[in-house]
Amino acid sequence: MSNSPRDITQIRGNSILPTRTLYFEDRIPASKDCRESWFQRAIKNIRKANVVFIDPDKGLKTDDSSTEHVSVTELRELHQKGKSLVIYHHIPQRIDAGKDITKWSDTLIKKLGLNTPPLALRYHRGTSRVFFIVAQESHRKTLDDMVNKFECGPWGQKHGFRDPHFERYFKP
Repeated sequence: MSNSPRDITQIRGNSILPTRTLYFEDRIPASKDCRESWFQRAIKNIRKANVVFIDPDKGLKTDDSSTEHVSVTELRELHQKGKSLVIYHHIPQRIDAGKDITKWSDTLIKKLGLNTPPLALRYHRGTSRVFFIVAQESHRKTLDDMVNKFECGPWGQKHGFRDPHFERYFKP
């Protein structure tokens, strides 16, 4: 995929995820007025999904003013519909990663009404980024087991580096 466009069609086309995976490939409209109808189409498309992977270009934002971010309001609606969330977030340059992860974890707890902090997995290679896992109680054990297995595999190893590829920040 390194020489290909980096988008969801590449993931679907290369059978990276299980065959039962649901995809919503419509691009976020540039117009703020069209975003709500886009989001409602996305919800309809993934209504049968238990876990939703959200991969905006830049990550989280408190409002819906950007086509490169997912808003906390959109995450709250998905969470209220019983979805567990795996959210990509790009940590801005010149920002302390730990502080940014803590800030967004606190924001997700408050805005989504979580009883348990989201799990955060920080990726250490290249651009600083984190994946927040907001598990519904009914999915928590399965997702935690999957993360534990992931951490015991190659992605959780150092491979000659000072730190492993991924580092866990908060344990559910």
